[in-house]
Amino acid sequence: MSVSILIVDDEPDVAHLFRQRFQRESRQGTYVLYFAASGEEALDKLAHGVWPELIVISATTPFGSLPRCYAMADRGKFLFRLSGAEVLRRTRIV
Repeated sequence: MSVSILIVDDEPDVAHLFRQRFQRESRQGTYVLYFAASGEEALDKLAHGVWPELIVISATTPFGSLPRCYAMADRGKFLFRLSGAEVLRRTRIV
């Protein structure tokens, strides 16, 4: 059984680091990695069938079109939009 992880970060280097670090585990099917560059993109993935066991979200990733300095409020908006969603019943968010 594989564990799916959704990484939400607007820095392309972070996605590269996750891919590099978990390359072997991804090939073996231990982990399935999904990436989103914003909170909106993450919500879209969740709405279209990506149900991860773990969501890793950066504190500085923007939710929408707001400047990066509002990222903490955006993260709160992202979590608020998730509240009540079925995905939260089995997903850890860090």
